[in-house]
Amino acid sequence: MKGCVIGGVVLAVVILLVTVNAVFVRNTVERLTAALDALPEIPDPSTTPAEITALRELLGSLETPLGLSVSYAVTDKVTEALYCLEAAAGAEDVFQYRETLALLRDLVEDIGRLERIALCNIL
Repeated sequence: MKGCVIGGVVLAVVILLVTVNAVFVRNTVERLTAALDALPEIPDPSTTPAEITALRELLGSLETPLGLSVSYAVTDKVTEALYCLEAAAGAEDVFQYRETLALLRDLVEDIGRLERIALCNIL
């Protein structure tokens, strides 16, 4: 009986940690998505690079706790895309900027999709 109680407590703690992690990742994805949506469609070389730098710093501040559940390869891709977006904004390359912004939105969406609580992700 004692083993069942201990097993139940361990299972409850694991479920709690998985839920807390899912909520943290979802909130992070929402913050990053909101920041990406706030970027202009046509970059302004005087302000847009600073906005992208702030977004990169936000991701950097969240990278360590996010790295506990999200692969560093995924977060590194997001960081690399942010550098490309910043360069395109500074060079006023609208086509590269829009393409990289679309890629970033998809990468951030992938972070949320990979960590969503679903049966296929559990198995």
